[in-house]
Amino acid sequence: MLAKKMVRLLLALTLVFSVLPAAWAQAEQSDHSGHWAAEIIDKWLEEGLVSGFPDGTFRPNEGVTRAQIARLVNTVFGFGEAAEIAYDDVPSNAWYAKDIAIAVKAGYLKGYSERVMRPEQPITRQEAATVLARLLNLPPDESAADVYKDPTPAWSKGSVGAVTKAGLLQGYPDGTFRPSRIVSRAEALVILDRVMDRLAVLFDKAGVYGPATGTETISGNVVVTAADVTLRNMVITGDLTIAESVGDGDVYLNGVTVEGKTTILGGGEDSIHIQNSRLAVVEVNKADGPVRIVVSGNSSVATVTVQSGAKIETFELTGEGVANLVIEAPEGTEIVLDGDFEAITIAGENVVVEVTENTTVKELTVEKAAEVKGRGKIAKAVVRASGVVFERAPETIETAPEVEPPVIAPPSPSQPPQPQPTPAPPSPSAISVSGVTVVDATTVEVTMPQLPGAAFTWNGKPVISAEYSSGKYVLNVPYMQSGASNTLVITAPGYQTYQNNNIRWTDTLSYEDITEFNWVTDRTEPGEWSVSEDGWITLATKEEPNNNWYAWQGRKAAIDMPVTSDWKVETEIRLTEELLSRDGVRTSMWLNVVDPAGKNIDWAILQFRLDSATGTKGWQWWDSKGQGSWIDIPNLPTEAGTYKLAIHFSNGMVTQYINGVKVNQYTVDDDLSSVREVIFNSYSFGNAYTVKWKVPTVLYYQKFPAGAKIISNADQLKAAIENQKDGETWVILDGIYNLGRFDKIERGGQTGWYFPITANGLTIIGESKEGTVITSDVYSPNGVWASQDHVSVWGDNVTIRNLTIKPKAETNKAIEVMGKDFRLIDVNFVRNEKNLEEFAGSLFFNPQNEAKDIGDALVENVLIHDAWISASPMYVEKGTLTLKNTTIDFRVAPTPTTTGMASSATTA
Repeated sequence: MLAKKMVRLLLALTLVFSVLPAAWAQAEQSDHSGHWAAEIIDKWLEEGLVSGFPDGTFRPNEGVTRAQIARLVNTVFGFGEAAEIAYDDVPSNAWYAKDIAIAVKAGYLKGYSERVMRPEQPITRQEAATVLARLLNLPPDESAADVYKDPTPAWSKGSVGAVTKAGLLQGYPDGTFRPSRIVSRAEALVILDRVMDRLAVLFDKAGVYGPATGTETISGNVVVTAADVTLRNMVITGDLTIAESVGDGDVYLNGVTVEGKTTILGGGEDSIHIQNSRLAVVEVNKADGPVRIVVSGNSSVATVTVQSGAKIETFELTGEGVANLVIEAPEGTEIVLDGDFEAITIAGENVVVEVTENTTVKELTVEKAAEVKGRGKIAKAVVRASGVVFERAPETIETAPEVEPPVIAPPSPSQPPQPQPTPAPPSPSAISVSGVTVVDATTVEVTMPQLPGAAFTWNGKPVISAEYSSGKYVLNVPYMQSGASNTLVITAPGYQTYQNNNIRWTDTLSYEDITEFNWVTDRTEPGEWSVSEDGWITLATKEEPNNNWYAWQGRKAAIDMPVTSDWKVETEIRLTEELLSRDGVRTSMWLNVVDPAGKNIDWAILQFRLDSATGTKGWQWWDSKGQGSWIDIPNLPTEAGTYKLAIHFSNGMVTQYINGVKVNQYTVDDDLSSVREVIFNSYSFGNAYTVKWKVPTVLYYQKFPAGAKIISNADQLKAAIENQKDGETWVILDGIYNLGRFDKIERGGQTGWYFPITANGLTIIGESKEGTVITSDVYSPNGVWASQDHVSVWGDNVTIRNLTIKPKAETNKAIEVMGKDFRLIDVNFVRNEKNLEEFAGSLFFNPQNEAKDIGDALVENVLIHDAWISASPMYVEKGTLTLKNTTIDFRVAPTPTTTGMASSATTA
């Protein structure tokens, strides 16, 4: 069966990657060299599991769509039953229509609303985490997601934590998870590579599995997803999961050994039967309703941890039974025990544990306030918390110091019923809202019971959507302005109205604004262009023939925006009755979005159109992929009025809004970008018309120091080194920068330095410590001076921070400092794999001024692995070298060192 599962995975990979918009051929020219996932990509290419595009590229950063994920999951997991679906964006003849229907039925993929699925939209990291967690039955773990610096929405946080803990998805070098970022092809391969190691044998149909005699060994994990499954005479070397999909059905384990963890997520009142089996660790966590677990015969279970309602029974035991039972269930949960138990620990606050009359407990430890009812026998109780109540006193009680003794409170005798007065008609109950959480600018979570007929209004208008899940309503609301108060009103039949007037979203970033615009002709000068004092642009077309590239009439303004992770461009448009009466209108705002190298990566456009042939009115966005196309935006008003349009960018994601409603979201090829131009254009259909646009608001987050030179590839870094100037700041984006020697830069009477820094006051900053790597594969023996260093610092007052140095292949000195006042902060030295010796290169001080003065040198938060720091009196006679939080590994020294320092040192 496991072999069958692997075949399914490989078949699915072929299907998923073959539906991308090109025929595939083996990639000959690598475009992923130096990519963080290059090793995995190469492995899958070499094994023939995936291949490249016809142009020889692999395109590791391109996204994977929700439809492609559905195809993959359905094939791997064998799902085949389809639901009835009615999504407007899933045509019945689309290649993915059946897969979407199957995914909906299986429950791992949901639409954005009853009518919208967005199958061709790339899947985000948090969506992928949710799919993986459901499919692999990973219990939610919100605390595991707290390791990330950026917030994760509550609806996906448990899944993000679960897949993080399982090692399937990990964060970025800067400590973020970026839940809204698109899953790239490279990430998808890495995830699949990890999932292959976790693929479970799946029992998804009722029946008896395993030999009647002898033993079958399953190497890996097992998942039971159907009721009425019997596993017999098996050894499972991995984990066993009884999935939620078992419902209230039964599962039987007879003669089964589970070496890993057994997780019980499904089952009912007559449910999980463990007979003549040996289980190491059992975890019970059923979301809805209690589950009954019966342990009988020659069975032994080392530890059972109960995290939800359950009845645990031991019956006709000849084995060791349950050695250790731990109750960690939430407050108010009821646990029933029936049979013989060695050791029980109550670790959940205010749980209710019933010990039936046939039950014997050798030792019960109570660590939290709890009620223990029933007439069963407890030989010894160790009470470590106040607020403990026993119906029947244990034979022996040990109470910890400073803890109130437990109360022995048998049930009171029943009283005869007393006549009750006729109650007054009840007044409407208050809606019990226990919390309102602002997840992001368009998402609010309301923790409350699900109420029939509940309705939500936001600032006087109905919310865009409201869905109930896991004890809370998730509201989709119009985009909130940072810091502004918003009013939420909740109504439900038979309840008092709930109102909260002070709901706020605060943007964690501060933005700079661009206010100067020099408008010049774009394609064709319009008939009229004017800007009023109150900031409204009048754009009137001339009577021109249509169906012509030059029929676009308008102006553009160059934008002096630095490269950043976040920017916003917002405007308004007035749709007048006169405009809506025309026989053809197309008017739009265009943004020329470029990457750090200045290359266009997107045309972000929002447009209003009135079709000249049909009179249809509506909104559109521009899809830049391929030749590009206009995509309709459904369900938006088009009557006369003023509309607010916004295009936002954040860490590779473009989001578009109309009147605060999120209408579109997609990824581009880079986490960083800038807006090069803003353009307002109207298309002529032969007759002139006039449109009013608001002068745009352009905001950006100053991610990097103002005026910094942004470097995104090796050629740019090489040019920067060759043309460096005093006082510059360079920001080197994540990537591997593999440079050769510089034959035209002369210092110390020599040329051929690897990374010569000659400017004074130069600051070099990497985007992230692990992500920005300075290296060289160019080999040269350690002969002349210029061949000994990787980074040679000749300038004074030079700072290098937040990157990794992997020195040249024949390593000697990773950094040699000839100038004064050098600062090295947040830097790692690591060994070049092509170096035959286990050596990462030293930090070597060799001041070339007459006084041999290093000035005030600082080394802070630096890891120098397999190397050392040298500031020998032979070379240094003056100055101060301070080391802060720096780790130096002296394990290997291929050549004798004159001075090694592991703490701050001063030479005079």
